[in-house]
Amino acid sequence: MEQKKPTILRAYTSLCLSKSGTLQKSEILTSLKKAGLPVNEDNVVAMMRFLNEDTKKSISYGHFSAIVVAVAPPVEIHVGSVLKSALVGGLVSALSTSLLHPIDTIKARYST
Repeated sequence: MEQKKPTILRAYTSLCLSKSGTLQKSEILTSLKKAGLPVNEDNVVAMMRFLNEDTKKSISYGHFSAIVVAVAPPVEIHVGSVLKSALVGGLVSALSTSLLHPIDTIKARYST
């Protein structure tokens, strides 16, 4: 939980366009539309009602972080998988370069 706090705060402040400390309906609508999501005012009202049943005008950071922690699945990245992915990516790059370089050289010589 403590590791997620900076990420949750960054997400909250990126949505809070007026820097008022609370998320307003118009800010959520604007942010979601900027993200390219097909959203309308009814969707935002439903989201706000889900996040905060007390008031329908704004969402505090406390409500936002509580729902994000409750909804977001924990993500663990193992060092072994990162190293394995890096090694496989390097090998694939070397293989594709060694196979395609002769073909590219022949193509370049015929085009000049």
